[in-house]
Amino acid sequence: MPTRHWSQSGIFGVVRHPLYASLIWMFCGAAIAYHNLAALGAALLIFLPAMVYRAKLEEAMLEALFSRVSPIRRTGWHVLSEASKEAR
Repeated sequence: MPTRHWSQSGIFGVVRHPLYASLIWMFCGAAIAYHNLAALGAALLIFLPAMVYRAKLEEAMLEALFSRVSPIRRTGWHVLSEASKEAR
């Protein structure tokens, strides 16, 4: 069985869930590019909360899996990691 680890470097040092973050930006960007307020509203009111909920579920699963192996840095928001907050 391959060794698993909690990656906090590279893209994961900037964005905790890069797939979810990119999907959110893609949906919002497409809505803005096409001047579609209904699509932007749907992205912000439906898709964004769904992705945040899914990220929280994934965080809980990862925390349960890795809490015995290594300490996990807490992030205030699931899309940005602690490293990107420290850079500000």
